[in-house]
Amino acid sequence: MRAYVPLDTSAVAAGADAVATALGSAGVDVVRTGSRGLAWAEPLVEIATEHGRVAYANVTAADAAAVIDQGQDHPKCLGPVAETAYLRDQTRAVFNRVGEDHPLALAKTTVLQDCLEQSPEALIATIETSGLRGRGGAGFPAPIKWRTV
Repeated sequence: MRAYVPLDTSAVAAGADAVATALGSAGVDVVRTGSRGLAWAEPLVEIATEHGRVAYANVTAADAAAVIDQGQDHPKCLGPVAETAYLRDQTRAVFNRVGEDHPLALAKTTVLQDCLEQSPEALIATIETSGLRGRGGAGFPAPIKWRTV
């Protein structure tokens, strides 16, 4: 059995580390992930099933064994992740991997490898050509930030 437990600050503050430890102690393979954004439900634990992942809200370390034993009959079960009201109607482009795997588990894709092999100046020129802007609300041009740093 595999469980996905967020490792971002809101989930950790809500007890995600203890939940991950309890699940691991129960023999569950635990993957730490980024949060899917349901701060009200943290720690949001997802259990992989043959039909996809099932979400459980506000799981505590004391809940771990019962979540494993009761599955979708557990009172904290929200149902399949993809069908939760908060996530169902979203189209995520930039954050499409959040909640899927460890935030630093980047696949060595061709694009990533190309970026890593470029000089900083060449990479910034590529970003400038792309028109990439920040997502902080003001849409500040990313190449200016990168050159400054």
